[in-house]
Amino acid sequence: MKRNLYFFQVNYSYGKSAHLPYTAGQLCAYAFDDKDVSDNFTLENIFFLRDSVDNVLKKIENPSVVAFSTYIWNCNFNKEVARRIKELYPDCVIIFGGHHVAPGGGMLEECPYIDYLLHGEGEVIFRRLMRALIGLDKAEEIPGISFRTENGIITNPEMISSECDFPSPYLKGYFDDILKENPDTDFMALIETSRGCPNTCAYCDWSNMKSRIRKFPLERIYGEIEWLTKNKVYGLGAADSNFGMFERDEEITDKII
Repeated sequence: MKRNLYFFQVNYSYGKSAHLPYTAGQLCAYAFDDKDVSDNFTLENIFFLRDSVDNVLKKIENPSVVAFSTYIWNCNFNKEVARRIKELYPDCVIIFGGHHVAPGGGMLEECPYIDYLLHGEGEVIFRRLMRALIGLDKAEEIPGISFRTENGIITNPEMISSECDFPSPYLKGYFDDILKENPDTDFMALIETSRGCPNTCAYCDWSNMKSRIRKFPLERIYGEIEWLTKNKVYGLGAADSNFGMFERDEEITDKII
């Protein structure tokens, strides 16, 4: 019997507008591209709309793993949902990642209901952690995570990522049901054409990523733009550090137009 995975990337809604949960979709698309993960887990839901904690809990059934993409605008909400889930399902594994998760294991000391923290880029380490939960990998060997041991909290050094050819959550259908179930919502979407930054500005999260600049394949980028057009997505944002840095960005702009 497969284990149930739930993912949270809750944003604020702005009238009829809402953001598609790109980060959650991106991590799930890469994790479930692994046959061992897809054979053992089912993605039951990606929560992206803010609701009362009581209503959210009514939509969760027998969770094995619940992952939270954590930012300043949803951190307190995520903590309360995670705390309540842990009370109801003590064996459920709670994972926190995202920009609001500080380096080190301090959040585990503050929040005893969280089991794992993910630091830095999430695709590779989330997939490996999912494999570890079914005994196919070892948490001690996964870079960029914090977790508890008998000897205290351990934080593994972050991975300097070199990968970028990840499957697209748009093209893999991770948002299809969200669009169907919310026909009156004007959805905002993000795409990445590259990842990484050549600068080390102290005020910016990119300076902490410590990864070289990598370009996403044009085939993926153009496919996503076509998907967004076909599905009449209301707005488009770029998650790049510096869109316009490469000559091909003019071609991508032409494609968007």
